Amino acid sequence: MTSLPSTTKINGYFIFESLEDDRTTIAIGKVIDGLRDKDLTQFYYVKIINKEHLINGIRKIKDADNLFPLIHIAAHGNEDGTGIKLLEDEILWSELTKELSEMNTRAKNTTILIMALCKGALIRTEFFNTIRSPYFLMIGPRYDINWNKLDRCLFEFYKILIPTYDLGKAFEEIPKHNGGFQPFDYLNSVGAYQKLISKFKEKINEGQFKHELLNRYKDLEGKKADSEFKRKVEEIEYQKEIISKSLEIMKNHWFMIDLYPENAERFKNLETKIE
Repeated sequence: MTSLPSTTKINGYFIFESLEDDRTTIAIGKVIDGLRDKDLTQFYYVKIINKEHLINGIRKIKDADNLFPLIHIAAHGNEDGTGIKLLEDEILWSELTKELSEMNTRAKNTTILIMALCKGALIRTEFFNTIRSPYFLMIGPRYDINWNKLDRCLFEFYKILIPTYDLGKAFEEIPKHNGGFQPFDYLNSVGAYQKLISKFKEKINEGQFKHELLNRYKDLEGKKADSEFKRKVEEIEYQKEIISKSLEIMKNHWFMIDLYPENAERFKNLETKIE
């Protein structure tokens, strides 16, 4: 996993809270207090009622200009850990990624997503239904966690992050207030892409990818592959070559290099060739 950046751009904090009681969590309170003197930083707090309400909030962020947002979602995770329970309904992570991807594209892949969910560890692994990354960085629980403990840990996180913009230092502060254990994990857009590469490697090793190539040939040509093509796809090196070319194209979309050429410098060290 790649390391957290020591500094980051944040000029907008957006709190989407969907909890049953009306009290402000101490983590949210810390954000509010910490931003009082930051004149150039936008801040919005929204009590989220349902799925439509949350999606509309994300779309409003997307419509803003020159915004580098931090989005904090405070809610309960659903029972199987794949989505967010809202006051009137729930939204699955797979439903949310489309909206996040469009918003993060407008933000040039700078979005920081804080998932303050007592259940929600599985959402960190679901991000492959978009061609552009839904976030630059997501921080969320690595296991089911007591809500009060989660809130307290995030309070300490923001106490460091807001004045310093140092994500790494803020993240390292959390275990000090949780008995030495880190209850959160993070995944950035680079790590997510590396997981995608790993999945392709697994397909090659398990013999799945050659069948996908044969099926794709049949779909494109309208007939079964001839013996020469079948022999070719049996070769592991040929499979690796095909995937590496695809990953290079996908890289330009995932990191928005095709839209923002300056992103090529930010992600220049990412290897797309499968060894």
